[in-house]
Amino acid sequence: MVAGPHRVGTLAEYAEKMDAQVARTRKLCTDQPQQQDVRTALLRAEKDIHRHGWDMPPTVFFLQQNLHTGRIRYTEFERFSRLLEELPGRHPDVLDRLADIAEFMRRQAHVPVAELDPAVQWLPPTFRDMVVKLRANPTADLFDVSGRHWRFHGVGMAYEGWMVLDVDDATEELARSHKLHSHPERIEVREVHYAARDGWIWEVTRLRRTPSIAVPRHCIALHRDNDYSVVGGIPHSLTRMCNAIASNPVPVVPATWPGDE
Repeated sequence: MVAGPHRVGTLAEYAEKMDAQVARTRKLCTDQPQQQDVRTALLRAEKDIHRHGWDMPPTVFFLQQNLHTGRIRYTEFERFSRLLEELPGRHPDVLDRLADIAEFMRRQAHVPVAELDPAVQWLPPTFRDMVVKLRANPTADLFDVSGRHWRFHGVGMAYEGWMVLDVDDATEELARSHKLHSHPERIEVREVHYAARDGWIWEVTRLRRTPSIAVPRHCIALHRDNDYSVVGGIPHSLTRMCNAIASNPVPVVPATWPGDE
């Protein structure tokens, strides 16, 4: 589980803050209708995950967009999901290692054959085949399915974690030591983070319902150019991965957040 302290105080204050961000996201979707399709796809994906209940393993996924119809579809990246479970470490750290793999694959597409890193031979066959294919077209997406009229749109991750709203020094210390699960006022959450190739970062959050918690899920969009200059380690790593997959120049946002240091 990933620690996530929030300096908002009460559930009512949290809901008010999220409602304001949701309103801004809905305006974005009105001004840019293509973003509404992304919002719909992410909400549908979280709903499908929720049907399986809580205490589920994390999943890594990507969205693809049809070049003709604009329709967006969800596909789980099963190999990355398995690696996320099998590799030791916290989710942000493991996801950073997966981003390292994607960036390594991208770099190998641009060097002469004689200078290929020997580590390419140790990549899983699926990834090794991607490197070979990428060398024929170094600027293509790593997951190039253009022959079937689909284009990689972005990459995301769904996971469960803990959140504490009323943050003090003791709470931040628990977060830094990865013990937020022991906080008496912890709240269990499911979060879906998504980094799109156009630079938008999306987040769907659902609090686990209890007799005292009935806050609905929220879907918000953040952008590198607005006032969200700092995000957690997971959105940071997803942006790195998205950039490598799409040969993207989008800047990577900073990755500092209480508990992520």
